[in-house]
Formats: sequence, structure tokens, C-alpha cells
Amino acid sequence: MRRVFSARGRARRARAAVSIIVAIAFLVVPGTAAAHSGAPTVALDFRLDLSPATRTLSGVRVDLVDGDRGLRVRVDPKTELTVLGDLGEPFLRFDSSGVWVNRGSPTAAGAKLTPPSTESATSWALRTHGHSVRWHDHRLAPPRTARTGVAGSWSIPIVLDGQRAAFAGTYVRMPRPHSWLWLGLALGLGLAVGIAAWRLPQARPALLVACGVLAAAGALVASASFATADVLGARSQWIEFGLVVALLAVAAYGVASGRRALPVWVAVGMGIACAALDLGALGVLWHGYVITSLPSAVTRLAVLLAVVAGTAAGLLGISVDAGRVRARSRGAVVRGRAPQDHLPPRRAGAKARRR
Repeated sequence: MRRVFSARGRARRARAAVSIIVAIAFLVVPGTAAAHSGAPTVALDFRLDLSPATRTLSGVRVDLVDGDRGLRVRVDPKTELTVLGDLGEPFLRFDSSGVWVNRGSPTAAGAKLTPPSTESATSWALRTHGHSVRWHDHRLAPPRTARTGVAGSWSIPIVLDGQRAAFAGTYVRMPRPHSWLWLGLALGLGLAVGIAAWRLPQARPALLVACGVLAAAGALVASASFATADVLGARSQWIEFGLVVALLAVAAYGVASGRRALPVWVAVGMGIACAALDLGALGVLWHGYVITSLPSAVTRLAVLLAVVAGTAAGLLGISVDAGRVRARSRGAVVRGRAPQDHLPPRRAGAKARRR
């Protein structure tokens, strides 16, 4: 009897751990976005390219970040660089002491590098003692066009060691993927799971666990590919990666300890969490440019698996008799062998009372 109560306590603690991990997933991770928003951007219609001259600027490294909406500039301490604003005014200055921002620059105020000011004279304030800064620049906004291919060019004037130059590049409109193929694949996967659950009701717990594992695999691949592709979204994506790994660890513990109900509970929570976290990344199915370190098709498949398989796991959790699974697991702990599933409930109960 003590072993039964101990097993119940461990099961309750495991379910509480799963609930806490899922809650953290919803509270900590802001999700992903397929367009301009405050969340990490993972898919767009345009890709921005840097010109060869910009890539080879002496003592300067320029990176496009945050879904090509911003610039990150690193300058060698021995190099002097001034970035000019919309009106030709200096708004950033790099020198040996750090990075300075012009408090009188409307461009700096628009980029939120300094509070808005009514003064128009140049007034430098130290931004950082480091030699790197990033900002959003509206001059990177792509044009409105539906034509694929190179759609224009962008340029931000600079003064590098006393010489005029520019950060420059091109806008490239990426062709849209065949969304109907991906949506058809999602529908086919959902129908396959539904038919299997209807035709094989006894296999629903195993099917639920399989869906949870598929959702976790998709979420892991998607979050890792997004995190390694864009530094600004890396933090939230790696948090999501760690939360899914934690849920998988709890499920592995349940399998190793012989508790059949625990993996089912974990799979339900894992499926719901993965589907919710990757729901905002579904834009990869209809935007041409996916900000990923893997091939776009691989990332699209990973997101689709996370959402579809995770949703299926959550829905199967409604139909699976978790109490029966828990009872079987408890019987295996008490008797040291699998329960007699072929006996009707009354007959099994009578046999237990005679013992």
C-alpha cells in the first residue's frame, strides 16, 4: 500500500512539473512572428542583401538583423565612422572612446537611440563605451511590389575616416511557396491521426505519445534553426528549445520508471505547448523568405509538425481514458506484472476482493 501511495505522489509531482513547464512556456516565450511586430521575425516577403562594397569596408562590419529590419554595426576602435541621418545630419559617431549619439538628430530620436528633442544643434551623448550598436532604420523598408527578384536598392550615407561612403544593398522579393501543398500535407496528417484514433481506440495512448514526440521534434528543429539564424530572436527561441527538452526528459523518466500514465500526461502538455509556441511561425508556409539556418523546406516541415501533431496530441488527450491508463500502471506496480486487461471490470474487481 505504501508503494501505491508513493507512486501516486510521484505521479502528482510529475504532472505538477509538466504543468509548470507548460505555463513557463506560455509566459516566458513571446512566440514568433511572420511580419513586423515586437516578436522575433521568422518569415518575410523580402530579403535584404549587402553590397560587396559594404561587406569590404575597412575596419567596419555591418550585419542585417531582426528580420532585415535593423542594422548592427561594429567598428574597429582605431576607425572613425559617422552615420548620417535622413536629413543628412550626423546621428551616430564611432571613435576610440565608444559610440556617440546626436541628441539633436531626428533620425536618432526615430530610431529610439535618444529621447525626442527640440534642439537642432549637434550635441553628442555617449551611448556606449563599446564599439558596436544596433538600431532599426526605416530606410531599410522594402518597396511595395509583387514582382519577384531584385526590387530596388537602399543606401545609408556614412563618413569613414573623413571619406564619404555608404552602407548599401538591394531588396530582393522572394517567390512565395506553394502554400496549398503545405496545407494539404497538414490536412492529410490530421486526417491520418483521426482515422487511426477512430479505428484503433485501444492504441490511442500510444498514438497520443507519438504525436507529442513528433510535435517536440518539430519544435526543437524550428526553434534551433530560428535561434541560430538571427541573434535578436535567439534568446526566446533557445528558451523554447530548453522547455521542450525539459518536457522530453520528464517523459523519458516516466518510460524508464514503468509508469504508463506519465508519458501520456507529458505528451498532452508537450503537444499543447509546442502547437501554441509555433502557431505564430505558420507564416513560413506563405512567406518566401524564412529566416532560418536550415533549408526553408525543412523549417516549414518542422513548424507544420509542431502545430499539427501538437494539436492532435491535445485533442487525443480528451478522448484517452487517462484514469484507465493510470489504473493499469498502478496495478503493475503493486503486483509486479501487467494487469489482466482481458477481464471485464466487475470480474477483475471481484477477483481483487477475493484476494
